[in-house]
Amino acid sequence: MKKAIFPLLILSLLIAFTTYKVEQIWPEASTALAVLTSLLLFVAMFGWQLIYRRFPSTFDKPWLQLLAWIGSTAIGLWGTFILLSLPLDLIHFALASTGTTNALGDYGFVILITSIGINVLGLWQTLSGPKTKQVSIAISGLSPDLEGLRITQISDLHVGPTIQSRYVKKVVSRVNESKPDIVVFTGDLADAKASNIRTHLRPLGEIRALHGMFYVTGNHEYYWGAKELINEMNTLGFTPLINENREVTIQSARVLVAGVTDPAGASFYPDHRPDLTRALKTTSAASDFALKLLLCHRPGVSLEAEPAGVDIQFSGHTHAGQFFPFNLLIPLAHRYYRGLNRHGRLWVYVNPGTGYWGPANRFAIPSEITSFVLTRAQTA
Repeated sequence: MKKAIFPLLILSLLIAFTTYKVEQIWPEASTALAVLTSLLLFVAMFGWQLIYRRFPSTFDKPWLQLLAWIGSTAIGLWGTFILLSLPLDLIHFALASTGTTNALGDYGFVILITSIGINVLGLWQTLSGPKTKQVSIAISGLSPDLEGLRITQISDLHVGPTIQSRYVKKVVSRVNESKPDIVVFTGDLADAKASNIRTHLRPLGEIRALHGMFYVTGNHEYYWGAKELINEMNTLGFTPLINENREVTIQSARVLVAGVTDPAGASFYPDHRPDLTRALKTTSAASDFALKLLLCHRPGVSLEAEPAGVDIQFSGHTHAGQFFPFNLLIPLAHRYYRGLNRHGRLWVYVNPGTGYWGPANRFAIPSEITSFVLTRAQTA
């Protein structure tokens, strides 16, 4: 009972704040009507998720998918509206405390219209599918055998109620267009059980990479049965790296591809606690490898990866905030949250997500497939 008090308190505060915002937009509404509207809004945003999590067999039901699209859109719209209006709310309260009233005018409705516009554009960007971003990484002392090596990254695909085979086929087509030598998938494959999305994952088996495809878990796999999803990826031709590595030989150059599990795994399976030391362990000397690549869902692993001698780390998880204005908050939570970063001698790339999670909105932060080309760093 005590454990339920805190979530209920938070929910009550959110509904109270939402009621205030409803009254701000709709001043003619009575308090009772504003409360009812707030409750209906919360049901629209989160009700379908409660149904789906409790009854996963509803996954293929058209009504569930309709509710999922409505709810996802509502979350994005309301979240955008709240964040855009919050600074003006704070100014309004500050002015009201000095006796100044209505100094800002009727800004709530203007912010709502702006939020609708942002979400329409964000939804359009979402439906368009991921863009392929070309990134060049210069490595000091790179073996001539590895110059021009192409590595393509997928991350945070989140196959589920609103991302299905049509979207996955777009991803596969664009990955193959990048002509990868190696493909890396850095977690958050799905938001559904493997048995529900097997047909939607199937196109991933059509990806072609000359020297292999590798996969590590994100936190979301563990919420939906990670071992079944890992087995599915293995069936589709990806090599899961569960705190382990594989060696790839390209001409005469040896490349180590290592992967660590997401920290969420420790709460589900004892053997899925992330272990970088184990992931990098080989019977060969470190100097035998011309290049060391690390796949890990969360970018924070870079603090350990750099002293361990990793050359490039591929991560995701942050979604780079996924859409404006949430992207303005993400630097508060992550040191590296988007794009190519340098941490000592380590290159860290954080993919903003090939799919999306929650709101079907990618305004100003498009979904991405990243195509890397390795080059030899020029010496002075």
